[in-house]
Amino acid sequence: RKAVRRSVEDAEVQLLGVLEDLVNNGIVNFRMVCKAVSDCQSALKGGGLEGDLGWLDQEKDAALKKAKGEPGNPKSVVRAVLPAPVLKVAFGLEVGELSDLIMSDLGAHLLLRTA
Repeated sequence: RKAVRRSVEDAEVQLLGVLEDLVNNGIVNFRMVCKAVSDCQSALKGGGLEGDLGWLDQEKDAALKKAKGEPGNPKSVVRAVLPAPVLKVAFGLEVGELSDLIMSDLGAHLLLRTA
């Protein structure tokens, strides 16, 4: 696993520039930008999923947890992986919508809802 290359403050400054560029020039390059600048766990592992949170489905996650006999609510499974500020924004975005900068205990985040 590669180490994170920058401070939270540096990441915030960089992502504010990225956000401005995406807003001004369109979100078409979002995936390439994630691949180029992300220090998230998926980016550090490599393999083509850089910056991709995957499918977030509140109901499916709750059903899986219930089937295992574990207590929980619809957000309990994804909450264990993603910080609350990221989840709140992720579930509030419309398809095709780009988030504003999100800060969490894991760092700085930009989200694009694709489905």
